Amino acid sequence: MPLSFDLRDTPWIVVETHSGAFLECSTRQVLRDAHTLRAIVDESPLVIATLTRHLLAILHRVYDGPKTLRAWQTIVRAGHFDPAAIDAYLDSDSVKDRMDLFHPTHPFAQTRGLVGAFSKYTRAIDELEVVRSSWGGGRVVFRHRPDDGTPITMAPARAARALLAHHGFATGGLIKFPGEPTSATNAPLLRNAVIVLRGHSLFQTLVSNLLPGL
Repeated sequence: MPLSFDLRDTPWIVVETHSGAFLECSTRQVLRDAHTLRAIVDESPLVIATLTRHLLAILHRVYDGPKTLRAWQTIVRAGHFDPAAIDAYLDSDSVKDRMDLFHPTHPFAQTRGLVGAFSKYTRAIDELEVVRSSWGGGRVVFRHRPDDGTPITMAPARAARALLAHHGFATGGLIKFPGEPTSATNAPLLRNAVIVLRGHSLFQTLVSNLLPGL
């Protein structure tokens, strides 16, 4: 059976409830139950920022906007996100094959076929987390590895969260073959201030950052 980790329905986002409990939820569950949850939580603020952006990107597609202030106000007054609209988007043909971390042809936020060509640049999975990257002086402070030869592993849920943060905040590098142009110097969020307005619930947080007119 092919390996699968469908982010739509497999728990991977850690959230806090209003009672103080911590849960790992799927994308679908987080959006459908956002009004009952307090916040996204993670030891890394980079993960929180990029998970928030990920959920906002989905909501903009779910609502095809909101294109106007009135449409945004309608969402706010409802007090929760439309579960039928969420399901319709996540189960649509354009999405259902694009949110599997291990999809054979379209793995989530990845490009297949790079392992062979770039095998000499392969690194341990824990370096996917920005704070554990081998680039820069941060590795001395944040990169903690066992010295006994224990294999480096990472659960799929944690890897998915780290992958999003990496796309947003990677410091870059010069991984290339001779004669090729250099790679990007850094990810798009690295040199920017990322501000997330927070409410009393995850619904309030997301809707407060769901800008109308986009």
